Amino acid sequence: AGLMSLLTLQGCGNAGDTTTTTTPGGGTKTSPENCIRLCGELKAEGCCKYADTSTCWWSAHSAVDGSSSISDKAAVANCRATGCDGWNWGKDCPGPFEPLPPSPTPSPTPPGPPKRWKLVWSDGFDNCPNGRPDPTNWGYEHGYVRNKEQQWYQEDNAECDNGNLVITAKKEQPAEDKSYHYTSSSLLSQGKRQFKHGKYEMRAKIPVDKGAWPAFWVRGADTKLEWPTDGEVDIMEYYQGKVLANFIYGKDWSSTVFNSKTFPVNQSWADQFHVWAMEWDAEEMKISVDGKLVNSMKVAAADLPGVVNPWREFQVYMMVNLAIGGDNGGDPSGTVFPLHLYVDNISFYEQMPDTAMVVM
Repeated sequence: AGLMSLLTLQGCGNAGDTTTTTTPGGGTKTSPENCIRLCGELKAEGCCKYADTSTCWWSAHSAVDGSSSISDKAAVANCRATGCDGWNWGKDCPGPFEPLPPSPTPSPTPPGPPKRWKLVWSDGFDNCPNGRPDPTNWGYEHGYVRNKEQQWYQEDNAECDNGNLVITAKKEQPAEDKSYHYTSSSLLSQGKRQFKHGKYEMRAKIPVDKGAWPAFWVRGADTKLEWPTDGEVDIMEYYQGKVLANFIYGKDWSSTVFNSKTFPVNQSWADQFHVWAMEWDAEEMKISVDGKLVNSMKVAAADLPGVVNPWREFQVYMMVNLAIGGDNGGDPSGTVFPLHLYVDNISFYEQMPDTAMVVM
């Protein structure tokens, strides 16, 4: 056992001077009587030392060296489970020593004030031309894009309804390619709304049916780099019973780092709206759900030789989509369609000084 677990300072009694004063160099000023009493209370094998600075020290599993010679104002004593022998003045033990009683643990640094945010941009999907997402904010992916997914992306599956963006996945063959049996939408803010350090937030209700693969994510903007070296953060991703929070980047030009955390959800959870957020500054990125931290990453973790750290160099653009099947979504063949992803709002905030007019 360590010194902290062995040392008991309660029930000291009245034998000798029990006054202790912490010294700048470590150790505690006390009397020889109190020092040997403290050592004896450890009930352990070792060496007790009363130094010429009037401080008390302990060395576990050490013993008095009879051939040693130190100041005649210092002394050492052998100790064991039954107690300590008398002082040997002018002698020493090999050590190493630690102060006794232990130096007090410094109080933890109190947490800083909570971050405060200024709203820079938000889309609440209340002002939608012709019932469609605002084209000044959003563009679209089209057709087949990635991950062996089974849907065909098209604009028609995204609309605004009652203050929500609604992305609908349908079981149907798109007119452009009858080899696909599902349609859906994928929106992206590339070239329209691109930001860097700040807080990215989405309030949404996601489908959790088998085959559903919804996501709210960001990628490096204007990088001229291929995935994964352009960086990807999955602020919200769901498939096969779990919500994921991921940081993805290139370890080199041919391999990928996945920093992923997950938690399980059920239909009851998914029947409610939830808030996903990513906070990003020069030092760290944090992903939370409903205000609870799910995953975090130091920006410096992506400082790797031969590749660019995307989270130092670039802004990011946002994407929100509802994929079906593919590498991770699961088999949708037994699922009843349509499926809906409801997005109440997507917002971006910048961190502000405490004195500024802010929102929490």
